[in-house]
Amino acid sequence: MKRLLFFIVLYVSIPLIVSGLTLEQGRIRLILHEDNGRFSISYLDDIEKEDYVSLLFRRDPRTSSTGLLLNNRIVTLGSSNVFKQKVEKTVSGARFIWDSPQLRIVQSFSFVKSDPNGLSDGVSIQVEVSNLSEQIQNVGVHLLFDTYLGEGEDAHYVTSDNLQIENETGYTLRMPQYWMTPVENRNFSGLLSVLKGNGITLPDRVVFSNWKRLSESLWNIQVQDNRNFNLLPYSINDSAVCQFYDPIKLSPAASRTIVALLGAYTGTSFSSAVASTGADDSIGQVLSAGAAIDAEDVDEAVQQDLIAVNDIISNIDSLLSFPDEITEEKIEFLRRAVQNLNARKQQYQSSQ
Repeated sequence: MKRLLFFIVLYVSIPLIVSGLTLEQGRIRLILHEDNGRFSISYLDDIEKEDYVSLLFRRDPRTSSTGLLLNNRIVTLGSSNVFKQKVEKTVSGARFIWDSPQLRIVQSFSFVKSDPNGLSDGVSIQVEVSNLSEQIQNVGVHLLFDTYLGEGEDAHYVTSDNLQIENETGYTLRMPQYWMTPVENRNFSGLLSVLKGNGITLPDRVVFSNWKRLSESLWNIQVQDNRNFNLLPYSINDSAVCQFYDPIKLSPAASRTIVALLGAYTGTSFSSAVASTGADDSIGQVLSAGAAIDAEDVDEAVQQDLIAVNDIISNIDSLLSFPDEITEEKIEFLRRAVQNLNARKQQYQSSQ
């Protein structure tokens, strides 16, 4: 039972939040909500039916958030009047920018793939914090994810070390490679967060807890492993996870960057995508040109190739909008993608 009375008033008084900068690439739909500084990620589970499944809690994106521990004060970005906020599209995706006299925070999103020859099925999230003041600032970063896909299962989460998480749990040492929310009756296995890998920032702490308890405590939470995911009487069977990146001292003009990765788990833990999550990897790739196409799989393959074509067109438009970002490498990458499409076309013709 999701949030019970705690959210009944919220649901009645506040309409579903759907506005924002919306980007689609491969199987991922990303929305940056300009009114509240939050984001939504959905996965195209069924291409033929155009069935998108939200990877985070669907009703209200505000239940997931990015925040700081700023000089021992907890700040939720998008909810603090200290920062001026703007949203803008980038060559590789989109970003939030928050400015104050002391800090600039840029949260950038770009698309990634678990299979380099497949469609985008994940998002790289980069948070850069820069000290604009003349004083040292002590800054930590947290990413709070309000998950729901595993709430119908016995274990709300599973990890790469084969731990099934059924109660409040915290990691500080021996961090797993990833955590995942298991889901049944879908074409993917759940939401995946990669914690280790080339290009990924290892969290100092990861906590799985009841959403209300975690969202209200954040940096102050003390893990009690005998607790389940209930917080009676208002929040029942309601889990969330927060990734914490401990505070460090930023000298004037200094900055720090953390990188996280979320996506749909389809059998590969993004190991091939972790090492490179820049703009080049967001350019739509097609299925391997050397792979044979079975007659009964043609419809699915065609639909995936059409998505890849749209990705290529979208990225050409993006590069034209940001001409300073155009490089020979990106042009060559697009050229190879088009060549692969031509090869695929020949395979379709030969299979008829």
